[in-house]
Amino acid sequence: MRLSSIKSLPQKQIAVLIAMVIIAIFIAGYTLISTLTSQTIINSYEACAKAGNPVTTSYPQTCTANGHMFVDTNFDAHKLAP
Repeated sequence: MRLSSIKSLPQKQIAVLIAMVIIAIFIAGYTLISTLTSQTIINSYEACAKAGNPVTTSYPQTCTANGHMFVDTNFDAHKLAP
């Protein structure tokens, strides 16, 4: 949109256009912030497994997330015995 075409718009239309741009900026900002803050911090085996990351069936069980491996320290080896 050229500056000359903006000048030809009535003030009411300019106000509506500015309001729409401001609303779009707020929506984009809210979406970005909510996406960044909703990411789960994974710092344990339990958090890793709960987040749905791959878990091994070996003893002890491990879970890998973001290049880090977490070991299940609560795994009971007696459960493996028949």
